Amino acid sequence: MASTEKAATFRDVFRDAEFRAVWAADLLSIAGDQVTRVALSVLVYQRTHSAALTALTYALTFLPALAGPLLAGLADRYSRRNVMIVTNTARALLVGVMAIPDIPLPPLYALLIVVQLMAAPHDAARGAMLADILDGDRLVVGNSARNVTNQLAQMVGFASGGGVAALVNPYVALAIDA
Repeated sequence: MASTEKAATFRDVFRDAEFRAVWAADLLSIAGDQVTRVALSVLVYQRTHSAALTALTYALTFLPALAGPLLAGLADRYSRRNVMIVTNTARALLVGVMAIPDIPLPPLYALLIVVQLMAAPHDAARGAMLADILDGDRLVVGNSARNVTNQLAQMVGFASGGGVAALVNPYVALAIDA
């Protein structure tokens, strides 16, 4: 049987103001994560001139992904919107602390791990919220738009983070991200 329903389009999805708000916040968050990755790596290299410590810094940004899913359940216990707001606000404040010059590396690494761990409940809340905002084909198209945006935001974040860290300094890049 042929369906008489029209397939959802990107235009249909982006007409939804709530989706646009979540999408835009996600875009900024992902780009900011990349700025932080680059800025911290540059900062560690400038301080230590060690490729190994620079690589460790970058690797630490992915380490919490192993434990982060354990925190994703927070998105089901509390208001999804509140989880997203609280986790991203806390992440911004912690990145702001990282922007303070001359913080020793061990506390900087600890802050980085906590910032990354807080992404798990945020991402779970966002995913669940998208399912509340969009239905059927629109959810598929919305997730597709988010995936494309994720890749674009990563590229832009890496480029802008590297540019600011190289032209000014990594502390300014961290402050801009915060």
